[in-house]
Amino acid sequence: MSHTNSIIIGDMSSVRDKGVSYLHENYFWPVSESRFSEFSEFMHNEYIDIVRNNSNLEINNIAVVEFSFIAKLLQILHYNYVYEYSLDKDIDLIVGEDSKGYLHPDWDNIKHYYSRQLFPNRRVKRVIRRIVRNIVFNKHLSFIQIVSGLLFGSDKVSVGSNDRIKKDFIANSYEFYDHVDWPHLVDHNNTLVDEKVIKYRDIFISSVIDPYLQKLRNHDSLFVQNVDFDKIKEVWGERILEAYSLYLNLRSSVSASELLITEISKPINKLITIAYQNSGCIVYGFHHGNDTVAKISKQGFSANIAQCRNLVVPTDGIKARYDKHYSDTYRITNFSTKFISINSDTMYQEYLNNMSNKYNSDTVMIMGYPCECTRYSDCRGLFFKQQVDLEYQIISILKRKNKRVIYKAHPDRLREIKEVFNCIVDDILITPYEETWDKAGLLIFTYSETTTFGYALTTNLPIILLDSEEDMRDAHDIKLLDTRVIRIPTNISENTQINFNKERFVKAVNQKNYNISYKYIEEIYK
Repeated sequence: MSHTNSIIIGDMSSVRDKGVSYLHENYFWPVSESRFSEFSEFMHNEYIDIVRNNSNLEINNIAVVEFSFIAKLLQILHYNYVYEYSLDKDIDLIVGEDSKGYLHPDWDNIKHYYSRQLFPNRRVKRVIRRIVRNIVFNKHLSFIQIVSGLLFGSDKVSVGSNDRIKKDFIANSYEFYDHVDWPHLVDHNNTLVDEKVIKYRDIFISSVIDPYLQKLRNHDSLFVQNVDFDKIKEVWGERILEAYSLYLNLRSSVSASELLITEISKPINKLITIAYQNSGCIVYGFHHGNDTVAKISKQGFSANIAQCRNLVVPTDGIKARYDKHYSDTYRITNFSTKFISINSDTMYQEYLNNMSNKYNSDTVMIMGYPCECTRYSDCRGLFFKQQVDLEYQIISILKRKNKRVIYKAHPDRLREIKEVFNCIVDDILITPYEETWDKAGLLIFTYSETTTFGYALTTNLPIILLDSEEDMRDAHDIKLLDTRVIRIPTNISENTQINFNKERFVKAVNQKNYNISYKYIEEIYK
């Protein structure tokens, strides 16, 4: 890649320091969209190939959990490319604290990830939380059922947040579920690493880690240039030691017949899922947020969801899309995932209730991106630099057209957002979207991989979607989506900057009648 830039803005720390206009004027990133996508796919598929060719099912169990390490390593190698490129081209890489975790990884923290998740000294607090949660989360039951459950316990256990879909699932079952913090599932008197665990670690290193890291070493690119693979091997080996020890502990402590678990992509929750499934317990994982499968993410499914034998989704429409797109996903596990619809009408009722809303037609609301340094694999344009620059372009156009602009900050971005956009927008909102959407007359999304997008579809507000991922959508769903939103395809330049048709965007913003159709809502939520 040729370049004329003398600097690279490397993280949000440097954006806050230099300003968002400085970022736009000096936009440059050396890792193109195609190069990153190809390397991400390489890391993902090579890992699966190596594990699947291993006949040891116990290796398979921990390997599927350790997709989390592969994801972390991808981000480290991504920033290694940028660092090596800046050295080679004599370009000033401007960074701060936000990218420290990737440019200068805390290997000790990564190494001891699993052991540092335990908090046995907070037992009293966990007991109190457990009682309160069991009263609140089982409130659909009779008083006698709740008291009986509190006194005698239950062999039906729930771990993780009590999100909307889990609530509907529990309410339909009329059973008492024991809602616990996950450390309650661990025998804290049995956390020693024995010879069996050490032997397992050594086998994992020889059969998975060594061949996989050799594949990476042989990749002729800046991603792996001057990378200390011996250090990575040491760190990963110790993670495996701790992960397998915790896995055995969880398996030996299983007494439940049924487990409900949310936040299924978290490493600990993946470990719990695998341990309980392998112990004969029926485990139900739960669909995240308002994912309508508007974008097909096979890598994401394989790495984060495929460990679940049962995945609960809210509606038949969403189940049909999961069946269609993810039933044949290339995966480590040797079983398929069963998708279960609970036929929830919650979102459809939201849609019916929202139709009477009187909105502020003069105000435009931009849905903010969580601008951390993670660059998402199996995606297009989902990186802080691309998104904050795109948001700046959009805001600049809107202000030139004398529009009132509200920036709805993402919950994961509250720390820095006021320092970035406070001088160029009319208002910044940090309250939940469900409490703020009626303050606008037009919603603008720069990506659809957010729980907010699914909810926004149920409102009567017009929506503009700047779409970088048209090629990752189902053709049928694109047609339906285009009846609900104004979708403006974007293109991504070699230096990763997102571009779009400005005239088409302005025309969409100034449109008087949007002729919104709700066929998409009817199909996915009814």
